[in-house]
Amino acid sequence: WQNYVHPPSLVGEVEAVRATVISTVAGTVLELKVDELQPVTNGQPLAVVSVIEPETMQAELTAIESDLQLTKARMAVDVDRNTQNFDQMRLQLMSDRVQLAIDQTNLNLAESEFNRAEQLFNSKTLISEAAYEAAKAKRDALRVTVAERTTLVSEMGKKLATYNFQLPDNNAAIAAA
Repeated sequence: WQNYVHPPSLVGEVEAVRATVISTVAGTVLELKVDELQPVTNGQPLAVVSVIEPETMQAELTAIESDLQLTKARMAVDVDRNTQNFDQMRLQLMSDRVQLAIDQTNLNLAESEFNRAEQLFNSKTLISEAAYEAAKAKRDALRVTVAERTTLVSEMGKKLATYNFQLPDNNAAIAAA
């Protein structure tokens, strides 16, 4: 055909025969004993099937159920831990806000003391240079403390707001899993 005749196309006919193969027992196919498109006859072994005993299947299902229960218990612990961590962060934010208010009050007092010390120092009569410098250092330290704590409180507040954390009902959270 290749050397003498070159038909533009070939015409043929194919008969498709399909058969459904059913195993009488449940199991896993371990080995196929035939190749693809190989003709087979009635009764010819086609595959080797590994049979799963009902007791083995039940034991595997029990193990899977136990793993599921363990996972649910771990999830409940994680939910509790997350709730505690969130509450701890909220309490820390409240504590930092209180400390910021105290620091702002102390800063106001330190500024007043520094202003008095500055007036006394400038008049050169009633305060030493060391006392003046101490008042100035205290005021400057509190300014830095207030500025940093303000930033800390602001950032922590923003971070907590992004969590959008709601205290879950533990039973509902576990049942959903």
